[in-house]
Amino acid sequence: MSKLELVRGLYDYNEWANNHVLKTASGLSEEEFSRAQGASFESVEGNLAHIMGAQVVWLSRWQAG
Repeated sequence: MSKLELVRGLYDYNEWANNHVLKTASGLSEEEFSRAQGASFESVEGNLAHIMGAQVVWLSRWQAG
């Protein structure tokens, strides 16, 4: 497997995972979305904000390279 194929595979998986998480989260009520769960970023909302922030950082790294 070439590096390009590996990166494309990772990108495809990331897109699939994002769509899966967002579809599931869209079915939550506002209270469920924001409720503290005791996890790393407290709520589903906090976890999604963390994921988005991390993706912005990785995108900026790819664009700078």
